[in-house]
Parts: sequence; C-alpha cells; structure tokens
Amino acid sequence: MERVTFFFDTYAFYGLIVGNKNYLPYKNCKIITTRLNLMELHYSLLKKYNLNTANKYFEKLSKFSIKIPNEIIKKANQFKCDHKKQKLS
Repeated sequence: MERVTFFFDTYAFYGLIVGNKNYLPYKNCKIITTRLNLMELHYSLLKKYNLNTANKYFEKLSKFSIKIPNEIIKKANQFKCDHKKQKLS
C-alpha cells in the first residue's frame, strides 16, 4: 500500500520541531515542501535558537523540497484571486 504524502508548510515543520503534540501523528509520514517554506523555517529557528540549529534542520529537510513550476504558481495565484472571498492561504 502506498503511503499518503503530506505537504508541510513552515508551521507544520515548526510544530514538530518544538514538540507540538498535535503534529506527532505526522512525525514519520511521507512529506514534501518548498524552498520558501524552508527559508521561513530557517529564519524562525535562527531567531528562536541559533545558526547551528537553523542550518541543521534546513539541511535535513532540504531533501523533501520540490520545485514548483512557474505555470503552477501562476495558476495557483489565479485560483486564489478568483476565490478571495474564501480567504485561502
């Protein structure tokens, strides 16, 4: 059986790292993210901890980063704009 893949945003990574119990069920799941999420996470960890900690998690999680094609970004933004009353993230 194929495992479900979850998209992790910055908050999900941060929740796992700081020990938020709500994220424990996702500790060993298959994940993907973007480099922008890793950038935000690195900055957050740099502020809360230090450069070594921020760099450690950035390097560890980089292997889960995917490149999002420009056309997908444009379509996603158009979708968000078209549905702005729904306040999508």
